[in-house]
Amino acid sequence: MEKIKSFLKNYWKDILIYVVLALLILVKLPYSIYAPGGKIDLKDRYENEVYQSEGTFDITYISYYPGTIPMLLASYIFPSWDIVKNDDIKYSNETMEDSRKRDEILNESADSNSIYVAYTKAGYDLNITNKKIYVTLIIEDAKTDLRVGDQILEVDDKVFEDHNKIADYIKSHEVGYKVKFKVLRNNKEVECYGILSEINDKALIGISFKIIYEYDNNPNIKYKSKKNELGPSGGLMMSLYIYNALTEEDITHGKEIAGTGTIDIDGTVGEIDGVKYKIAGAYKKGVRTFIVPEENYEEAIQVKEKNKYDIDIIGVSTFDEALNKLKELK
Repeated sequence: MEKIKSFLKNYWKDILIYVVLALLILVKLPYSIYAPGGKIDLKDRYENEVYQSEGTFDITYISYYPGTIPMLLASYIFPSWDIVKNDDIKYSNETMEDSRKRDEILNESADSNSIYVAYTKAGYDLNITNKKIYVTLIIEDAKTDLRVGDQILEVDDKVFEDHNKIADYIKSHEVGYKVKFKVLRNNKEVECYGILSEINDKALIGISFKIIYEYDNNPNIKYKSKKNELGPSGGLMMSLYIYNALTEEDITHGKEIAGTGTIDIDGTVGEIDGVKYKIAGAYKKGVRTFIVPEENYEEAIQVKEKNKYDIDIIGVSTFDEALNKLKELK
């Protein structure tokens, strides 16, 4: 004990410095940093392609940094870094883990939708082998013990193969009705409930679902995702890549093409957040052709003009429109 006291007496200043430094580095405040990201060549994420292209299709991403004091201070040095409240990233009744689970589901959905769009547009038949329905959103006042990420197995002892049919079934009951759910949570079957409340003049529980399809597709072009690649914003570029890998014509025309945008199973392209970070990161990596959803086009042009980027911005609202505009790149 005397040795410990002597050590603390002689080195308390050094210990204090180390403790302060550790707090500065490790303690996370309720903020995150958004910054220009980069691009990922989809050739590095797929296997079993039928045709190889001379050019590339790249998905783009935003760089995120935790809200530690050093990173927050650095954001005042780099003008392209922005401080964002974590409450603005997630819903008020959620944890950051809930937000991450939703992004994992949406990423899987992007893969599922891109397969369907690409194969059907390329003239291939797809055999649906499985349908998985997940809870992706629970509003703050919802009377339920469901959780984001739960896979719906049964609703009132009934099996539904479509999330829209579940919604219709729930809406067919009156306020106060208690719906029984059987869900798969952490690989275990769990019984849950949801009580209908009056929301926007309708009898609802206040939950949203996302359906994900699994296919028996031949040839089987497979996507190899990484744990840190989340969200639905790569869907458009993924569908373009798969289509290009299934068809003899090279729609890249030897160019490096980056972009962003969600893809629905009907080929509709949806808007995304953070387009300015994605364009900035891609441009820094040498990209000169960038595809964005039509809803993000005006913002993308503003980013281009403000930073004087020598880059072609292509706005699209559907997969077919993207294909047609790529033909114009010849």
